[in-house]
Amino acid sequence: MILLFRSGPLTQKLPLVLKATRQHARNLAYFALVYKSTMLLLSRINAGKVYTQDPFLAGLLGGYVVFGRRINSPVAQQIVIYVFARVCLAAAKLAVQPHIAIGENGVYMPARNGWGLLDRWPDTREAVRDYGWVAFASLSWACVMWLFKWHPDVVQPSLRSSMNYMCVGTLPFPSPFFIFLVFACTRQMRRSSWSDTWGTFADKKFTVTSNQIIGTV
Repeated sequence: MILLFRSGPLTQKLPLVLKATRQHARNLAYFALVYKSTMLLLSRINAGKVYTQDPFLAGLLGGYVVFGRRINSPVAQQIVIYVFARVCLAAAKLAVQPHIAIGENGVYMPARNGWGLLDRWPDTREAVRDYGWVAFASLSWACVMWLFKWHPDVVQPSLRSSMNYMCVGTLPFPSPFFIFLVFACTRQMRRSSWSDTWGTFADKKFTVTSNQIIGTV
């Protein structure tokens, strides 16, 4: 992100990239040290047993020691926000998963048990599974663009810089970075369209083949 959206020569950007990379690796290593040490200590206290709350307590201590006291660190903020987003996605999956998970062969699968918040409304659960990500992605971008337009001072600085580069400032065409972004987006869109077309064709071909088989029998 620094290389793409921050102004200045490459000689000024590289030290910033190396500094951010070093801080990122150091934070993760420090957290792993605190987390594993806490888990080992709790295991010793509990005579080798690992209770349900042990990972939560170890993560709580590690999050406080490594990330909780560094609110002004952009690298720490990005890591915490990334983890928070993953927690939200995992919680959403647990919310729509059945409280008692049964596999295709009728075997009970406790590892896939969810919270079962929508067990009484199976149609609603399927609708959430089908359209939940669509709504989440659309609303996320709608909200961030609204904030960027009317309250840019509360948007994270690196994100605000990226938005200024892409949506406000004059695009420096034919900048190599701009050409790379256009090429990557176009290639991804072509791959998605080809995958959808091929999937539809394969489904139709399979349906015709099955009908022919049924008619022959």
